[in-house]
Amino acid sequence: KSGNKSGPKGKNFKGRRGRGGRKGKAGKAPPRKLDKASLDDDLDSYMMRDKKHGTTMLNDDLDAYMAKAKEAKEATKEEAEKPAEEAEEK
Repeated sequence: KSGNKSGPKGKNFKGRRGRGGRKGKAGKAPPRKLDKASLDDDLDSYMMRDKKHGTTMLNDDLDAYMAKAKEAKEATKEEAEKPAEEAEEK
């Protein structure tokens, strides 16, 4: 037993933890800003991976939007007619 007194890690071990050293923050990209538009874009790109599912999703969204727009238009029309009817009754 002569010469190698560096212990069980081998003769080139000098107190470092593993190989590769330190990396620091230089290689990391800054975190991106999360807002409603970017999250919606991410969701749309995820959902459009499958063309059939994406098409179905878009059709459902369009149908829901058109139904909501129709309800809003009818509600506005009814509100416009109410004051006219009340004025006729007086």
